[in-house]
Amino acid sequence: MRRTPESPLPLPPLVEYRRRPVFLRARRRTEDGRWWALLSWQESSPSSGRHWTAERWVDYEQIQPVEGQDYRSVPTVQREDP
Repeated sequence: MRRTPESPLPLPPLVEYRRRPVFLRARRRTEDGRWWALLSWQESSPSSGRHWTAERWVDYEQIQPVEGQDYRSVPTVQREDP
């Protein structure tokens, strides 16, 4: 699919982590058979006005699917164990 200047960038699907929506960027299965999820979300500091992107690998058991999201496009990556 070709992106035009008017078309939005595709976003990763959302999952729930610690009662908040976050992006599911990738997944990985470890040698012991457990699944891990690479999550990202926006953080901010009201006092300084700073904004940044947080990113973390978490055990798949810590996330919940969000209704209506399509997870088929989430890549499975090869990586050292988190």
